[in-house]
Amino acid sequence: MPIAQRPIAGGVVGVDRGRVTVVGAYHGGAVEDLGNVAVLPGLVNAHTHLELSWTRGQIPQSNSMPKWASQLMSLRRTVSHEPPEPIVDAVREARLSGTCLVGDVTNTFATFDPLLDSELSAVLFRELLGFCAPDPEGLVAQVSGQISDLTPVEWLRPCLVPHAPYSVSPALLQAIARANCGRPYSIHLGESAQEIEFLRDGTGEWRALLESFGVWNPSWTPPGCGPVEYLERLGLVDRNLLAVHGVRFEDGDLSRLAAAGATVVACPRSNRWTGAGEPPIGRFYASGVRVAIGTDSLASVQDLNLFAELAEIRRLAPGVPARSILESATLAGATALRFHSDLGSIERGKQAQLLAVRLPTGVTDVEEYLVSGVRPEDIDWLEGEPIAAVDRKPFTVNRLLTYLSFVRFSHSVFALPFALTGALLAVHKTPLSERDAIWRLVWIVVAMVAARSTAMGFNRLVDAKWDAKNPRTAMREIPSGAMSRGEAIAFIIGSSVVFVFAAYELGRTCFLLSPVALVIVFWYSLAKRFTSYTQLFLALAMAVAPAGGWLAAGGPIGAVEPWLLGAAIGTWVGGFDILYACQDLEFDRAAGLKSIPVRFGVRHSLLMSRMMHVIAVACLAALALVTDLGPLYLAGVALVAVLLVYEQSLVSEDDLSQVKRAFDLNGYVGILYFAATAVSIYVR
Repeated sequence: MPIAQRPIAGGVVGVDRGRVTVVGAYHGGAVEDLGNVAVLPGLVNAHTHLELSWTRGQIPQSNSMPKWASQLMSLRRTVSHEPPEPIVDAVREARLSGTCLVGDVTNTFATFDPLLDSELSAVLFRELLGFCAPDPEGLVAQVSGQISDLTPVEWLRPCLVPHAPYSVSPALLQAIARANCGRPYSIHLGESAQEIEFLRDGTGEWRALLESFGVWNPSWTPPGCGPVEYLERLGLVDRNLLAVHGVRFEDGDLSRLAAAGATVVACPRSNRWTGAGEPPIGRFYASGVRVAIGTDSLASVQDLNLFAELAEIRRLAPGVPARSILESATLAGATALRFHSDLGSIERGKQAQLLAVRLPTGVTDVEEYLVSGVRPEDIDWLEGEPIAAVDRKPFTVNRLLTYLSFVRFSHSVFALPFALTGALLAVHKTPLSERDAIWRLVWIVVAMVAARSTAMGFNRLVDAKWDAKNPRTAMREIPSGAMSRGEAIAFIIGSSVVFVFAAYELGRTCFLLSPVALVIVFWYSLAKRFTSYTQLFLALAMAVAPAGGWLAAGGPIGAVEPWLLGAAIGTWVGGFDILYACQDLEFDRAAGLKSIPVRFGVRHSLLMSRMMHVIAVACLAALALVTDLGPLYLAGVALVAVLLVYEQSLVSEDDLSQVKRAFDLNGYVGILYFAATAVSIYVR
């Protein structure tokens, strides 16, 4: 069943290194006889919500889509995060029932790691809601930052999508489309009669639901048209669009979608359960629009077996050719999700994601049999590698990546260069042998990385409850389920032990002070519960780094250099942490958490941040007065000042959308400063 051509009775498929090399009629030679089976490409579930798998069987069938959705939202509010085990089970269930690719809608990226550890490929549709979002561009930028934090892998492709026209404002719809840059754009569209009423008149159950949640926008004007025309007016109907459900689509809607090269995704079993109704499957196919198929979530269907969905489509549209339905479940879905160059059909050069479906004796119309419902126990995956299998990392490496992401290992570039600068200045003042200097350097790096990992791990652990509720942080490892609390505690203990041991190797003074350093970094994570000056405690924690490097390299305790360096890094880090905290102002206020932005507001907080950065540059410049560092050092300080000025210019009281970009600039500050100091000392 190549899909791209007619079925080949008694055909053969050749596979080499996970790719199809031959597909066609048998002309003799050695082959493996699979028996009475139908070989076809892996199926494509173009619309599902794997993170909702824990809700299976908990929401009863309804006769009203808004009422069903309200029950789902109430149920989701009973948990702090999406439990990972049901997601893992759902991924396994989808695979066992013949699925190789999913279009997975997520609000948290809780499904990223389970998919990463599986054989499924996916487009991860990070869904946004916001009917009265005050800053659409800022919201899009914030969630785009979450995407950039994910480990890039070829077979998992994240992008932003809106939920539905009744839950996303026109401005946010357009902002998402602009950010998507030609990637697939999925939206629940034309799903219920209540949606049609809402778009026509601005009344009905969806409006009532928005009002009950306090998110109704009284300035919104109903477009007075159908759902597809509404999106078309906003410039959103093109080949990237996946219009999911379409239960209430009229012929005009389907004509518009077909002309634009868009895709309709049918999920008929879910539609019946939620009260949306039965989609006009026959009209879908008659219109010429591309039709893909999805199961939707386990909140509204009993399983993720796409073959069961095909059977429902056959029931609703007995006149549609079985071959067309099979294409919808394979090549059409892969095309809509932009995986058609590798998946969706059996063609030379494509990935060998191949199913063998056992056929009962006497079956004469294989295509018709395949759309009548196939049980998972009758499906086998043939030998062949999943997409990008040669690049997939083993489970142990995936876990390592999770741990590194857990502590944002890449952010070690903030404090480590200053610790090394402190050590460099100490060695410059009190020279060491080459062997001793290298030995101390190694243990300084170990101590710094361990201390920062301990601090960040503890922060993630004690903040997990709030992280789960904050859209910006909900995809972090503990709230998303990628890491258990037990794993986090073990990691923190292990990192603490490594830090103390490294301090012991660096001498008695460092060893005795190591518990003090741990207390300081632990306190920062708790400070937001007790004081508004949380960011200053982070400044203190980071100021310890150059002092520690100075002492570790044998520098005298009473010297002024580590004090100036400590003041510089403290005010620098405190300044950019104030910027970072501004984006959580509303959430922190609602959660009762304390911070400088919560107490003083964004305007005064930005002023404090800028003053702290001025002090940081002044302290770095003052260091030249107490050492013999020359003009090259001052040139480096000047470049640091330019970077900090640019960082501050990216953020304003009215526009916080560039906070992450400003934050990332700080990775260059420490490296630049360390390089300038080293060059000043050793290049004369």
